[in-house]
Formats: sequence, C-alpha cells, structure tokens
Amino acid sequence: MIVVAAACSGGSDDANTSAPAESAAPGNESSEASGKPVDLELLQQADPVVVDASADTRCGRLDYPCSWSDVPEADFERSHQLSIELQELTLAANDPAAGLDAALVRLADVDDLVELIVDREGLTGLMFRLDGLPEMYAMTAYAAPIGESEELDLAALGVESATTDGDTGTDSGAPATSKPEGIRSLPRGYQPSGGPIVPKKAIVIDPYADTPIECPRGTPAGATCRSADGRVEGSVVNAILNAPEQITSTYAPALDDPSQVGGWDPILGPDLSEFDLVHISSHGSSGCGGLTGGWVAAWDSLGNARTIPDRCYSSSAIGTYNKARYASLPAGERRIPDGLSLSGDKWVARDDYFVGKLKPTAIVYMSSCTSADGSLFSSGRYGSFVGWHSYARLTTASESAITFWNLMATEGLEFNQAIEQLDDAGLTSTMVVDASNGGAAAAELASGGKNLRARDVITLTLDGQDPEGQVLRVDGAPGDGQPEVFPARQQQVVFDVEGVRDDTAGNVRIEFYYGGQKLNVRTPIKVDTNGAITDEGDDWATWRVTVNPSTIEIPDTTTADYAVGATPKPLEVRAFVDSAEYTADLGNVRLGALFASNGPLPIFTELAAGMPPNGTVTGNDLRIEFDSAGGPATGFFRVDMAASGLDLGFWQYELTGTYDPASGRISGDLTGEAKVRLDFLGISEGDSGAGTWEGTVDLDGRVLTAVIGIADRPQNYTGTITAVAAS
Repeated sequence: MIVVAAACSGGSDDANTSAPAESAAPGNESSEASGKPVDLELLQQADPVVVDASADTRCGRLDYPCSWSDVPEADFERSHQLSIELQELTLAANDPAAGLDAALVRLADVDDLVELIVDREGLTGLMFRLDGLPEMYAMTAYAAPIGESEELDLAALGVESATTDGDTGTDSGAPATSKPEGIRSLPRGYQPSGGPIVPKKAIVIDPYADTPIECPRGTPAGATCRSADGRVEGSVVNAILNAPEQITSTYAPALDDPSQVGGWDPILGPDLSEFDLVHISSHGSSGCGGLTGGWVAAWDSLGNARTIPDRCYSSSAIGTYNKARYASLPAGERRIPDGLSLSGDKWVARDDYFVGKLKPTAIVYMSSCTSADGSLFSSGRYGSFVGWHSYARLTTASESAITFWNLMATEGLEFNQAIEQLDDAGLTSTMVVDASNGGAAAAELASGGKNLRARDVITLTLDGQDPEGQVLRVDGAPGDGQPEVFPARQQQVVFDVEGVRDDTAGNVRIEFYYGGQKLNVRTPIKVDTNGAITDEGDDWATWRVTVNPSTIEIPDTTTADYAVGATPKPLEVRAFVDSAEYTADLGNVRLGALFASNGPLPIFTELAAGMPPNGTVTGNDLRIEFDSAGGPATGFFRVDMAASGLDLGFWQYELTGTYDPASGRISGDLTGEAKVRLDFLGISEGDSGAGTWEGTVDLDGRVLTAVIGIADRPQNYTGTITAVAAS
C-alpha cells in the first residue's frame, strides 16, 4: 500500500542534519539576565514602521537586512539557536496552540525581540525577528502531516499509463518513453507554450523526500519514487511532467550533495528563472499579526480586498540546513539569498525569496500549507500560480497536485480549465479535524494569473510523419513573380487540435508560417467544416484537418530554394481562439517541386531540315520530368513525319530513371518504337528497341544536359528546366 502525507509534509526534525549551533555570543544574553520584560501582546498588535513603501520586498519596506549574509555570524548563530529552541517547544506539545504558547513564554525573555507574528488562525507556526536582523521561524505540527493516511489511487485520479515492472510502478531503469493517458476535458483557449519551438523545462522540488519507495500503480513509466513520510506526490508529478516530449523535468529530492545530477539547493541553485513549470512539494506557515481574516484584512473605497503584507508573513520550507556542508562551501558560494531563512534545521523561504526569481510565464504550483496566504499569490509576478489557503487533509493536496499536472501536461488543458476540473472533482477544498483538541479547519485551493498551458495541443504531420527534415512539395514556377502553393502532388498536410469545445470549434482560426513569415491562405481553414472528429467527450472533441490541395501560398521562390544544400526553414501551424492566444507545432522542411526539361534531339532536327517542301517533321521535343527532392524521373518523346498530307509514321521513346539531387545526376533506361517506312535510327516499321540515358541537372542554370543512347547514334540533349504546372 502506498500512502501520502499532507501538503505540508516534510522531513522529521528528529533527523536534524545541521551541526549544533554555537551558544549565544557574550553580551547578547536574554532579558532573564537583563531584567527587561517584553510585552508580547503589544508587540503583536503594533504596526511595523514602513521606511520605503515603494520597495518590492518586506525587508526593503521595513529597512532590515534582506540576507543573513549581511549580518555578523554571531547574530546569525544566536537567532538560529533561538529558532531551534522554539521549534522544539512547538513540536513537543500535542496541541499546536499549546506549543505556540510555550514558544511565547521563551520569547518573552528575549530583550531585543522587535517583531513577532503568530498564526492564531491556522496554528501553523510563528515568525520572530530580533533587532536589526532578518526573520526566523518555528513551525508546529499543523505545518506537517495531519489526519489519517490513505492509499494513493492514481487510476482514480485519471493517471493511466504503462508501467515498467508488471502491475507496479517500480523503476526498471528504463527511460520514461510512454505518454500517460488520463482525464480528458475541455480546453477553451490556446496560449503560446513554446512546444517544439521552445521546449519546456520543469523542476519538481521535493526537499524532504529521502526514502526510496515503490511507485504507485499507474505512475508513468521510468519513474523512480522517493517519499517524505510516505508522501510520493513529488515523484509522481515529476514522472507526469517528464512524459510529454515537449517537457524535460528535473527532480530535486533531499540530497546531501546538491551538486548531484538533478539536485537543487536554495543557495546553489539552479536558478528558478530557468524553469517554465515549477512544483514545490513541501510544508509551510503563514500568519498576520493581531489580525483575523488573513492577508485580506481591509477593503479600499471601491470595496476591493486590500492585502497588508507588512503585518503578515508567509514561508515555505524548501531544504535542509546542514551547517557543516554550508561552512565547507567556498566563500563566494556562501551567500544566503535574500528572503531565505531558517526554522530549526529547515531552510525556509519567505515570499520575498521568490520575487523576481520566476519567469513571468511560469506555471507555479506550491503544494504546501498556507502557500497562497502570502504576497507571492497576490503579487502578479508569475504566469499562473496555485497554492493553499490554510492546511489541507492528508491526501487532498497530493491528489490535487497530481490531477492538476496530469490535466496540464498529459491532456494539454489550459490553466483555468484544469482548475475547474479540480473543483468539479472536489479537490479544491478540504476539512481537517484534529482529534487531539476537537478543532477543525477548512482549506481552500487558490489560483490566479494567466491562462497558460503546459504544452502545445496542435500536431502537424506531412504524409503522416513529423515534418522535421521532410520535403514540403509545392506547385509553381520559381522566379516567375507568382507564389508557389501547397499541399501539392498528393502530399497529405494534416494537423490535429486536441480538446476543442463544441461551442468554440467554429471560432478556431488556423494560420501557417514558413521561415517565420505568415502565409496567405486562399480559403480560411476551419476545423469544424474542413475537419473530422477523431476523439470526443461530452462537449469537446479532437479534430483532424486534412488541408485541401493548393490552399496555402508561399511567396515566389527561386531555383536555389530547391537545391539539396538549401537551408531548411520552419513550417509552423498555429491554432488561435483570439489574436493573443495560440498553440503551435512546426518542423524544419526543404521545398520540393516537380520540374520538367524540354529540348530537341539533333538527329530529328537534321531530318526536318532535309525534308522536301511537301514534308514535315513535328514533335521534336523530349520532355523529362523529375522531382527536385529526388526519386523517379520519366521522359516522353514522339516525332511524327508526313509528306503531301500523308502520314508516313512516327518514332516514340519512353524514358524511366532516377534523379539524385545530391550529385545532380539523372539517368535510366529508354525504350523505343517506330512505325515508318524508312529504316532510320536502327528501327524499322513495327520495330522496337532499348537503350540507356544519363545526364546532369543544373537547377541554378535551369538546364538539363544528357546523352540519349539511341541505337548506334547517341544524341546529345540540352533541355530547358521549368516547373510543372499543377494539374
């Protein structure tokens, strides 16, 4: 049985890997020695003094150091030692409220305590700050797993994929190659997501997952699962994100050595700004000093909610502090980023830590308690954001996260629709009952930002294959001032669009681009009139459209565009609902066109010149057709002879062969037939013969030269190359 822990689960404090903190520096003793009691109630009610209201960060607004690297080491050690003491007190009590009360008794003895915020609503922890120093924290049991463990049933969540070892999801060492099947639903819009143009990078930060565990049945193939107190959410999310071809996911579990492949460290990186999709599976705490109603505690003159971040804190545990490892880093790498602090042995990031560190188009899912109670959620400094108000039931947060990323990465849904699906599935709210004190608390999933997608939902194929490296066949004459057109020569240009709502199918607009230039479409392509449904649900469908021949124009080309050494250019298809939102697919293609060479054979030119005045020779024009991309070549030639109005017969030749665009060589066989009364060119009336031919194609010079092996009189042939008109 696989069990999962709550959104706030993390490593146990019993496994503290940090080195023992040094004792307080001389002269920094508590008020127990100085005799200066602290009025904690007054301190919690006091409004902080804002020095710079325009600053982006809380530390900047209240004018205290944003990084622990900017304070003396002794002050860091003293504050950290106090955090460890408070953490032990909060976790020692069965009732988190009692644990917080015990921590406050200890804080009353600290004479330079200048700020204190206690989470009296969720009871997840507290934030404290000593004079002139950044914050530190202490978390309660309510920032960690709560409630009964339940089996994680991925099939019930819609995650269905092949596994590697029979009926389990145990890793076999094979790469993740299968794409999971899952819940299907109703996308509404198409937001640019890069896809093959700009592949997506994802990171799953699972900082306290340190125990290898068997993956749940249905985990996408190739997954290796680790747990944090039985919670395998991060491992499963990583497997889901890594399955689609467009997305490469980095999994960052608990690691002693952050330099290991796939590792992540809040100090050493990698930089979060590198990633398009970010998932943090951890726990956290949030509170507002002397207030109820959380971060929204006031309203403006228009009745809109107004947040008060300077009276509040929000923090997420994102790593383990190992004092020895930190001390061993080179001096240049020991810089603690702004907004990163400690709660006991945990690296804790306040919301300031994330300001400016995320892509404006990133999709961020913070699967931790109170992650939506901070200014990160309301700052707008992200693309799309998901987090929790308060703390969730054990399994709900994991189920919500797995379902969300399955909908986004596997199904290709837009962000808003994925959130609606979570709501329909009952995964956006929970009620937690604590048997220890009979209390209950509700948690709500919060989301906001742009309506992004995790991947593209349109797929382009040429003759059923990915377009990359293929030849796009066109009709038209290069250099004639007129556009070329495609699809041509029976080539199938097809695209599929997933998840089109029934009520929006008629509004989906299609555009094609070649070499980054938008192409003219002679007749608008509509999925509902030009396409057919290949998969459908209650009110959505996947549409497949086969583009009609000669529908799309490419501006006039040159013969050099068809040469074997011509640089491939991207052919891109986009699907739009409106001008600001699209999904795309592309492949780099070379152009291919059907060309023909026309020219006379010298021997029949001589024959025509020697005919009497009443005689004629017509049809002396050998035509050889070939594709610029290479392959079969064919030719046909027929000469008719007449005198005094009488048909004297004909000579006819058919050529077959191949064209190699890399060398320019064209060659093959010929067969001939004659019906004349003259023994000419070795073929008498009713006779037939055979031979060979070979030559060279010069597309730039627009000429084909060849030797045509007719009987014992080979003919030198020079033909002018033109494009074959579309039939």
